[in-house]
Amino acid sequence: MNLIEMSGVTKSIRSTFILDNVSLSFERGVICGLIGLNGAGKTTLMRVIAGLVLPSGGSVSYMGDESADALRKFRRNSGFFHRVPGAVPRYCGV
Repeated sequence: MNLIEMSGVTKSIRSTFILDNVSLSFERGVICGLIGLNGAGKTTLMRVIAGLVLPSGGSVSYMGDESADALRKFRRNSGFFHRVPGAVPRYCGV
């Protein structure tokens, strides 16, 4: 069973699709990276996975369960790291 399963997920704002029919699955214990061009929908995808943004269509399940309780349990047991450009410490040297 997959930890997270997304099927046909879309997210649109007005008539612009941010995510369009995204289907992914993540196995438990696997480390993944998400890369892409600016504006590709990476942050929106992570917000949908984290339950911070509701998809306009499709489904997201956690351990095979799409309920709000499954999302709450997933959020208690997971963490996300988002790198903000410009917030990375810089070495200045002496």
